[in-house]
Amino acid sequence: MLEDRIEGRLDELRRLGKDLADARALRFHLEHSRKAVIAMAMKTAESKGHTTAAAQEREAYASAEYDTWLRGATEAVREAERLGLEWDVIDKRFRAWQSVQATERAEMQFT
Repeated sequence: MLEDRIEGRLDELRRLGKDLADARALRFHLEHSRKAVIAMAMKTAESKGHTTAAAQEREAYASAEYDTWLRGATEAVREAERLGLEWDVIDKRFRAWQSVQATERAEMQFT
């Protein structure tokens, strides 16, 4: 029974660990694709007659492509943080359980 509970917690951590790794990978990808999104939007702005880099950059930050990227990046960060917090809670519960078990074993030795 006890081993089943432990294995259940470990399975939960394995699943969560995979989800967390996927969320962090997506977050990494989105964070590092930002410059490419801006560059493409600046090229679009240039083709529409915005000749200075400042005007192109302004248009890029105001573009639908950048807004879409930003929404995706925001969701990726939110999910990675949520999963990280969930991981921490499960880990802390498991460590607290380990501590209780160690205390109970120690008490049994002295009785």
